[in-house]
Amino acid sequence: MMEWKSKLLFTALAIGGTSYIGATLWAHSTGMNGLTNKDGGDGCTCHGGKSSAVTVSINGPETLAPGATGSFTVTIAGGPLAKAGTDVAASAGTLTPGSGMKTQSGDITHTTPKVVSGGVVTYDFMYTAPATPGDVTLFATGNSVNGNGNNSGDQWNHAPDKVIAVKQGTDVSEQGQPEGFSLKQNYPNPFNPSTTLSFEIPVAGKVQIYLRDIQGRTIRMLVDQVVAAGEFSRNFDFSDLPSGNYLYTLAYNGKTQSRMMSLVK
Repeated sequence: MMEWKSKLLFTALAIGGTSYIGATLWAHSTGMNGLTNKDGGDGCTCHGGKSSAVTVSINGPETLAPGATGSFTVTIAGGPLAKAGTDVAASAGTLTPGSGMKTQSGDITHTTPKVVSGGVVTYDFMYTAPATPGDVTLFATGNSVNGNGNNSGDQWNHAPDKVIAVKQGTDVSEQGQPEGFSLKQNYPNPFNPSTTLSFEIPVAGKVQIYLRDIQGRTIRMLVDQVVAAGEFSRNFDFSDLPSGNYLYTLAYNGKTQSRMMSLVK
């Protein structure tokens, strides 16, 4: 019992951001996993009680093709909200942390609590669907803290579970796009140091393919030219880049599609 009580105090003080606690007490200020409905819904019990005053939402595509990657956010609002943290889990597929997040035991969680901006706290992340069609579920839990150095007055809540339909003929931005517009998964993947990117467009037009890191920052433009209708493939060498996950995006006729690739050296 004493061990559990110590753990709760430890977490609340660390996430509150009080620097005098000591080095060993800072571990949970860098986030926790296993708090979502996927794991039974215990939530952030170290931060006061569950409250409907706190709203947590998962935002992103409703459908993805098998193996496709989409951009998502978790938004936390309400409650004391001086700072907020989150834990995100998936029933299947792969979660890739964005800025201010990290992977921990399959979940993704904050590295440090974010300060409120514009009345909300938002965490960005990427999700890659499994190769097999079917419904998958994303789960999230968020806390809203007052930053007073203890758990007094803190609140938390679960987000409504987000169900994503993984099915053929769907992509991150495919809805409303012309037939024949598609960005293929690179091959091989993972790769080192080169891989082939392929795409298809229905009519001639300006095509851009650009490479981004997982925080969404553009690293380089790979293609920027007018291309005839049809299917195209091109091999690219990324030997100058470090190992990691990267997003490549096809922009055409005001529409975009994105996928993720992994460079492993």
